[in-house]
Amino acid sequence: MKHTLYAHQDVLGVLEERGGLGRRLNLVSSHLAAHGRTSVVKGCKDQLNRGWLRTPVTGNNRYLWWARHSSIPAEGAGFPEGAILLRTVRHHDDHTPLHIGDAAQDYFPITRTDLEDVTFIEQPWTDRQNDFIRSEALVRILIGNPGSGKTTALWRAVLASGGRNVLYLTWSDRLASTAKEHFDCFCGDNVRVTTSSIRNFWGTLLRRDVPFVSPSDGLRLFAKTLRSINPTISGDWRKFEKCLHAEARAVVYGMAMSVPESVATSCLTPDDYLRIRQGELGQLAERVPRIVSEIGTVLKEELWIPELVAATDVIRCLENS
Repeated sequence: MKHTLYAHQDVLGVLEERGGLGRRLNLVSSHLAAHGRTSVVKGCKDQLNRGWLRTPVTGNNRYLWWARHSSIPAEGAGFPEGAILLRTVRHHDDHTPLHIGDAAQDYFPITRTDLEDVTFIEQPWTDRQNDFIRSEALVRILIGNPGSGKTTALWRAVLASGGRNVLYLTWSDRLASTAKEHFDCFCGDNVRVTTSSIRNFWGTLLRRDVPFVSPSDGLRLFAKTLRSINPTISGDWRKFEKCLHAEARAVVYGMAMSVPESVATSCLTPDDYLRIRQGELGQLAERVPRIVSEIGTVLKEELWIPELVAATDVIRCLENS
């Protein structure tokens, strides 16, 4: 693992409780081992506990207190470079002074094998996640709210693939880098994973750079152009710029599969769009194809949705290869 974990006897005692807390500690520990950090972390403002970091493990009620080997609490304790120390689990109101303890007597090293051993620590997967992880279907879909465990289940499915070369594509360079850190930490010798953002992957296939436009910048350009077209065309959509931007991006362009050679970027025809969306949007849907067409005459797609322009070119490239 990239970061060696050392668990204090206090933490080992908590693991014996079971009842769900171990599942959360498993996820947090895996994240610390791969990335050296967690997505949610708090420091300590009081001087007596300065240097300790806290990560919630049961909502906002209980926190795992941990530290890096180079932090103030661990100075002179003898932990190896890169080590992360899991000290205790406390109620959020408990800020009594916490001491590091003795490295040799109070701490137990946690390995990758330990994190995967159900007799040592609860496994974090639900029955539905396990169904996804173990499935041999060629196409699997994960749907869930933010924080429901989609990414961790997907990562687990990759690691469980066994003896394969895996291409892992995600939305941004940051997410690709995070995934790479995880796979570098937990992949066995029988799985080789290449990670990339979808934009860089398309650029590799097309042998050109695909510009990056953030969603906020794309929305800004789209909204500015929307305000410039005739109000009789845009109608009530002028009040819902963000919704219209999402509708155009995700449906008009994002759901288009066929790529006629006569168009620069694939998009749904008016009839196809209305068939998909009129039932939900009603009369509002009738204006969308005309609005998007008018915006397209002023704002070129590569300026606000360059990745979807690249997707069109990739489809053509693959069809012609």
